[in-house]
Amino acid sequence: MAEIGLPSDVHGGFQGTAKLFSDTLKNQPLFIMAAIFAIYIVLGMLYESTLHPLTILSTLPPAGVGAVLALMLFHTEFSIIALIGVFLLIGIVKKNAILMVDFALQAEREQGLDPRDAIFQAATLRLRPILMTTLAALGTALPPVRSGMLRALGVSSARRNSDLPDVPTIAESGYPDYLVSVWFGVVAPARMPDDVARILKASLDRAMNDDTFRASLEKIGYSVLRPRSSAAIKEFIDADRARWSAVIKAQNISLD
Repeated sequence: MAEIGLPSDVHGGFQGTAKLFSDTLKNQPLFIMAAIFAIYIVLGMLYESTLHPLTILSTLPPAGVGAVLALMLFHTEFSIIALIGVFLLIGIVKKNAILMVDFALQAEREQGLDPRDAIFQAATLRLRPILMTTLAALGTALPPVRSGMLRALGVSSARRNSDLPDVPTIAESGYPDYLVSVWFGVVAPARMPDDVARILKASLDRAMNDDTFRASLEKIGYSVLRPRSSAAIKEFIDADRARWSAVIKAQNISLD
């Protein structure tokens, strides 16, 4: 108030709908905890177990942390729209966890698998729909540019997009060190059985070497790499981590 020349005894505040919304935000953590507890009770009744609901709910914190880190990375304000997006993400993650646990329990009952093999099989079955959902969501950005509804000023990857050859990279536009690209890969626990790892890798290699599949991804804006060895993937991840570690140190970036 002092900045606009009002007396010190004058205070501002929200009224009406804005005040109601502000008051609601104060109680939001309590509402979230109550919702999580209600979900636990419902899942406990459905599975007749106290452990399976905890397994499902354990997937929620990483989803929330990942969403917050993404907002911080892109310097995006945690607005009400972002909050709605976090809730939607948590809902998707929870649904996927429920399906994985359900598939694993079904495999234990019907196929006599032990818990470890059952959850591996469930994860394999759920991988395809997860990738389909992710690719469908990310792929919606390119058609508006292609149709002329939006104008692309540049791409943040190291090379131009093959489907938009006239759109330069940010580096070509005068920022030579600018490189921000999102990459997707498939990783597995270090103790995954060798036979399971070989089957998973063979399936992924077949998909990534299929020309029709590759063309469908490139059509919506993806740069598809040929399958790599585990050592090559590790080298790529280490290089990416080293690059961003240097950026974090140079800019003195911290989580607080």
